[in-house]
Amino acid sequence: MSKKSKIIKTIVFMILLICSFLVVQRLFRVGEISHAAMHKSFYEEKDESLDAVYMGSSVTYSFWNPLLCWEQTGYTVFSYSVSLMPVEAYKTILQDIRSSQPDALYIIALNPFEKEDLSYKAVHFLVDYYPDIPKKLQFIHDITSLMPGSAFDKLEYYFPLIRFHSHLDDVNEVFLTEDYPDYKGSKNFGYYLMGAVDNSPITEVVKTETPIKEDRAAILTDFLDYCKTENLNVLFVVSPQPAAPVEEQEEFNWIAAQAEAAGFPVINLQNAVEDMQLDMTADYFDRVHSNIHGSIKFTSMLSDYLKEHYNFTDKRGTSEGASWEESYQSYLPLITPYTLDFERDFSKRDNTLASPEIVRVVDLTNGVRIEWEPVSGAENYHLYRKIDEGNWERIADLSSSTYSYTDTTMNKKHNNTYLVVASRMENGQRIYGNSDYTGFAVTPPQR
Repeated sequence: MSKKSKIIKTIVFMILLICSFLVVQRLFRVGEISHAAMHKSFYEEKDESLDAVYMGSSVTYSFWNPLLCWEQTGYTVFSYSVSLMPVEAYKTILQDIRSSQPDALYIIALNPFEKEDLSYKAVHFLVDYYPDIPKKLQFIHDITSLMPGSAFDKLEYYFPLIRFHSHLDDVNEVFLTEDYPDYKGSKNFGYYLMGAVDNSPITEVVKTETPIKEDRAAILTDFLDYCKTENLNVLFVVSPQPAAPVEEQEEFNWIAAQAEAAGFPVINLQNAVEDMQLDMTADYFDRVHSNIHGSIKFTSMLSDYLKEHYNFTDKRGTSEGASWEESYQSYLPLITPYTLDFERDFSKRDNTLASPEIVRVVDLTNGVRIEWEPVSGAENYHLYRKIDEGNWERIADLSSSTYSYTDTTMNKKHNNTYLVVASRMENGQRIYGNSDYTGFAVTPPQR
């Protein structure tokens, strides 16, 4: 074999080895498919096309739903958020966002300043799915330069397989496709759609303040100085976590006060639970993250704020908004089975009307009888039914003196789930109360 042939074969072998290494590396990445979808979707947006970018951690993407904002306003407000997004990297991330969306409003989540940190997993969530290879290398360099550790420790962000064996438990999925859904950062994972925990009772609104740790405060000050020096159009937001320990809530208030003192607009929704009509028994899937029902309420309130304070253009029905409308139409069927017919119209809600509790379901020859407890203030009751994992369907509108209903049309071969919602009239419009959303499940009667 000639020397030239050996060189060619060696080069071909090295190319194949590198390609194989990169393929395996892409398959085994720390994170979730939603992180991959968010990155792909954001970097496919046209330059200078977004009204706003909402940046933050999992609290951000559980509360803010871009496509529900689109439905309500026609605004393009992308959710650039991943789990554990470290505030140490906020400046680097925002610089990158600004490179493609220089004229956008930057909505910044303040909650993570309280305790998030720059862990290896948080960095992987940010960089593993970054699509542009030349920029990705710079992005990794900028973020890892903020981290402690040796140069070898940081190599895993460039080549995850170097330490992959020690992080095997953190790999949630093996990704065999790059065909991710384009939901503009809106989420559709199970807990978000179906999870619910009872975070009550919330006894009082916490209005006092407690300073955060000095190192966290220094990061906050540096970021505020950066935003001020760059003269950025920024809106800071605290998402509501009224079930958090009092000290954490006091720290959220202190963080918000620092941003406000620096001259920036701040919305501290920690103190707006009642105005937002959040139901602490049904609108969260854990102590800090909202589910789809809480997200609807949060998104509606913040969308109204944007409409009142910013001159964004409604892009519904325009060529500029075509991709957002397409994404919305694809997304809507995913959330419809988990929401009620009136729920996304915030003007039709009344948090003071309690959720009627179904207390008994009686098996009858011709169907089942559903019985519930009356609630104060109800003028009517509305019974909903879901068959298996289908959509909620309203099957009866009943008077305030009716506390039971016989369903003779239930599908006896499938599971049937029921829930009841109370309503009243106000200024000629029907206003609906709370619901537990999970419903009362009934298996088919056995004959």
